[in-house]
Amino acid sequence: MITIGITTYNRPDKLKTLLNDIYVLLPYATVIVVDDGSTYNYKDTLRVLGKFKKNIYYKIQPNNGREGYYKTQNVLLEKVRETENKYVFIFPDDIRLIENIFSRALIIFQNLPEISALNLLNVSSGALRNQWYNHHINIYEVDNEEVISSNYVDMCFLTTMDRYNQFPGYTGKYLCKTGTGVGRELTDYFKKQGVIYQVRNSFVIHGGHDSKLNKYEREKNPLITNEKYCWCRSTRNIIGLKNLNQTYTK
Repeated sequence: MITIGITTYNRPDKLKTLLNDIYVLLPYATVIVVDDGSTYNYKDTLRVLGKFKKNIYYKIQPNNGREGYYKTQNVLLEKVRETENKYVFIFPDDIRLIENIFSRALIIFQNLPEISALNLLNVSSGALRNQWYNHHINIYEVDNEEVISSNYVDMCFLTTMDRYNQFPGYTGKYLCKTGTGVGRELTDYFKKQGVIYQVRNSFVIHGGHDSKLNKYEREKNPLITNEKYCWCRSTRNIIGLKNLNQTYTK
């Protein structure tokens, strides 16, 4: 029913931890790891991956680097398409999962009208608000989880296999000094397919290490979790809380 796609580069320990988290919560998942030419030893990590009955490990040589990250994501796209599950979770290799993330995310996804993708990570800094959110935000409640209408999707999300299969692939056209541009290409696509939503409180723990792409953001907010650093707790842009069991306003 579920395929999980992950890209990795020189983070065997973090990936091993993530794979253990997945196995505890969803041992029957199909897990695909695309390694972007790592030079570190992944032997122990691959033992954990091998616990999943359905798994794929594919190593790219040589490393595509930041400029070629979109190529790495295209390989993941290709490998995920080889599976025949209904839902797709795409994760980075440096996160931890909160309890019951899969069941909670699927309940939300299955009950939101016109949804194309569900972000599982909530940004913490006001510096990124205009990128991730519309100027006017709707907040909805699904099974006691608050969800926000979003303006962006990045590499930590849930969608259907049908929609993921229809994505035409990454071109690298938005590559710039501050980012790889893959999130923006995804956003362009998912906006055309429906509504992008985002959990109000993050379903993953992310951070705690250096990032060349978001160095200062990571230093300012070492952890983004479902407990802290969710800027929208105090936002003034909220225009209403709707319970989808009763009503829905776009």
